[in-house]
Amino acid sequence: MFKKATVIFALLAFFSAGTAFSQAPVPLDTAISNAASHFAATIPGGTVIAVLNVNSDSEALSNHVTSQLIVAVVNTGSFTVVSRGEVEFQAAQTELIFHLTGWVGPDTQGMLGHAVAADIIITGTLNRENTGNLMLTIQAVDLDSLAVRSAYSVSIAESNAEFSQTPVPLNTAISNAAGHFAATLPGGARLAIANITADSEALSEYAFDQLTIAILNTGAFTVVSRGALELQAAQAELDFHLTGLVSVDTQVMVGNAVGANIIVTGTINRESSGNLMLTVNAVDINSLAVRSAYSVSVIDSNPAPSQVPVPLDTAISSAANHFAATLPAGARPAVMDIAADTAALAAHIEIQLIVALVNTGRFLVVDRELNLLPGFIGHAVGADTIITGTIRMESTNSLRLTVRAIDLERLTIRAVYSVPVIDNW
Repeated sequence: MFKKATVIFALLAFFSAGTAFSQAPVPLDTAISNAASHFAATIPGGTVIAVLNVNSDSEALSNHVTSQLIVAVVNTGSFTVVSRGEVEFQAAQTELIFHLTGWVGPDTQGMLGHAVAADIIITGTLNRENTGNLMLTIQAVDLDSLAVRSAYSVSIAESNAEFSQTPVPLNTAISNAAGHFAATLPGGARLAIANITADSEALSEYAFDQLTIAILNTGAFTVVSRGALELQAAQAELDFHLTGLVSVDTQVMVGNAVGANIIVTGTINRESSGNLMLTVNAVDINSLAVRSAYSVSVIDSNPAPSQVPVPLDTAISSAANHFAATLPAGARPAVMDIAADTAALAAHIEIQLIVALVNTGRFLVVDRELNLLPGFIGHAVGADTIITGTIRMESTNSLRLTVRAIDLERLTIRAVYSVPVIDNW
């Protein structure tokens, strides 16, 4: 049973526990950044925080503010921030009713707090005022006492209800995200890039491939194959949701199975301005803490306008040369399935890629007819690398060929090549 007295106490605490008000409207990104800084100044360092949700009259705006608040709180460097997906998973698993208005029973909050090992949950609202502006209010609630430990409230001009960042091309955003992770995560960490969700499969796959390439190119990490991640999850019959809805045991089991320390997930959401927002989080497998986060506004246009589509055979030859430059001489690659719309196109690419790899003179290429199972290839025919890939529709007149070289022993991605291809097959 919910206790109204507790809620009244919490509301009174709102006005006494480190509350900050500002009447002059500010841009939304400034408000979120200031809120995170306010919490960093008023909540003890090292506190474990779970950012749950910011309610508004628009689901898109609510998700936008919540994801940006997570990024801002993580980037203060003051707290351990629990993955939002883990909070939602535990709440669903225990059938808890967590109302973001504050009507929460002490037993409910206590159970949720213990489930996700958080000390404080951050929730908020973005409400429309009579002036036409919006009011952002964010509270940090202690899970044991239900006291509001800190709160921040500020007016936001309706015209500034989006981030004021200058949008950048998607490739620039992805490259900057990889650079941010290289600067904020420990060198040598084993990253598993799970997924980038978007409103189209083509955009999701493109962003995933480009982020994989960008992170590999930093030279700071070992990147675990996403296929290995999904295989282990399926074999253990684990409910691994790439949005982050993952239980503690699930993440630890999957992480241990593929040897990853950190899972990288992200979203590309459409904003009311017409631009897109790329948000990428790096989540620690064991602690479920968000170790690093990056978010930026992206121009909604052809994601790779600077790349000129090339003939398919040129793309295949360039991929082989890329592997010759990035894989060790004498490696034994086995070209496996290339996912394509037709079997004929897939077979053509596989055969031509084998020919191109042989012609580099650097590899001992395993016969494609022996490509039965990864274990069989690795142990029976002595291959040490699997080359696989996809060719997908990118625009009305071009395809995108993406080819990956995966280390069979460590299940890590050794090299990736991606290029737009003229659609004249």
